Amino acid sequence: MRRRIGLRGWVCVTLGCISVFAQNPIAPGVKVNSTSPSATAPDERGAFLRQAIEINAAEIQLGRLALAKTQNPQVREYAEMMIKDHIAGLEKFQKLQPGYRAGQRGVPPLSAEDEKLKVRLSDLTGEQFDREYMGAMVSGHRDAVTLFERQANARVAHSQNKDVAARANALAKQMLPMLRKHLERAEQVQRTLLAIS
Repeated sequence: MRRRIGLRGWVCVTLGCISVFAQNPIAPGVKVNSTSPSATAPDERGAFLRQAIEINAAEIQLGRLALAKTQNPQVREYAEMMIKDHIAGLEKFQKLQPGYRAGQRGVPPLSAEDEKLKVRLSDLTGEQFDREYMGAMVSGHRDAVTLFERQANARVAHSQNKDVAARANALAKQMLPMLRKHLERAEQVQRTLLAIS
């Protein structure tokens, strides 16, 4: 008797159980995979690259939303940092994509989960918006730091995508200090917002 494996099971078997489905609905774009830091680089099939692009796109679009909605100078400053830093990050990761053309620009559309977060935040105003936005930034950057640490420490297996995976690992290492800075600053702003509530 043959056992049927659904798409999710097929992906799990094919990708070595990299959890491309596990997402934190509050963490923009972050899908933390379940492999150990010493495991084979998940980017061999482009999973990390797609995740990194989604994360950067979400931070840009959510940062733009925050600029339009907030009156708080700390939240505004944070949103400006998100836009500036993640545009630079997005461009670097897009260059690693197969078929990338020089001069290719633009922020890709949000994932379904990130779009839900954006819609939810769009309905909020004032201090409630600020608290929820900064909460999403803290949660998202915690998950992003974990994901990027995993990628930075992953070994690259032999494959035709070895060069892309190695460059993705190097870029993950390069971006980790920025992501840690974003997390630290998000936690500071969040504490300030909670203190004045």
